[in-house]
Amino acid sequence: MLEDPTRGRPVLPLTEQIYAALKNEILDGLWVGRETFPGEDEVAKRFGVSVITSRRALEKLTAEGFIERGRGRKGRVIRAPNNALGTAPVIFPMSATPYKYKALWRGIDIAPAEACDAFGLPHGSELWQVKRLRRYQGRPHSVSYNAQLPELGRRHALKDLNNLPMSDILRIAGVAPAEMVRRAGVANPPVDVATALGVALHAPMLTYTFTLLDAAGKALEWVRIYCHPSEPSPPERIDVSTGQLIIVARGVV
Repeated sequence: MLEDPTRGRPVLPLTEQIYAALKNEILDGLWVGRETFPGEDEVAKRFGVSVITSRRALEKLTAEGFIERGRGRKGRVIRAPNNALGTAPVIFPMSATPYKYKALWRGIDIAPAEACDAFGLPHGSELWQVKRLRRYQGRPHSVSYNAQLPELGRRHALKDLNNLPMSDILRIAGVAPAEMVRRAGVANPPVDVATALGVALHAPMLTYTFTLLDAAGKALEWVRIYCHPSEPSPPERIDVSTGQLIIVARGVV
């Protein structure tokens, strides 16, 4: 049972904990090659809960297409495990990708403190900003949140924002980034991001934050990308002799 170590009580209802644990095992491929899936009694014994609780968890897995159950016979897994390799697009594309873009909002407004720090500006400063929904293979994949100095951001056409990765848009504007600083984190989405991706406000999601620099080390752009919780992150490769990071998804380096 998952518990909050600081409070000693469950952080989720028991049914949800069991459902999440079994779902993650299925998606991680831990039930591949097994002919049957545990029933209500087995699940109840494993997690130390009542049969009613285990039944509800299994009913949810069945309703969502992870397992198949029938009266008088053992259940079985019918959902294939996730396979991130070759299916996850590059999070920050440097050229045309399969993403479809839709600008949700753009304008000049007070920027996040982190963006102000990237540009060496006082907190509360205004920057040009745009939020774009990115679809991949027809499904909502992520929302990108870009901030730039107003004199640069004002030059971007709405048509380009709805069709091109920002790297191409910057190229059109005659800007050539030389270096990119990146870090990953986890955050709950703002209301507009949650609405665009169709997720709950309390759903934690993977975020990537990028700062693009010119050849002189001056910030050109700050970006935060909110990834849909169900989307895998792209695989990466690191040359251990040099420490160089190489993105290998979809053959993009």
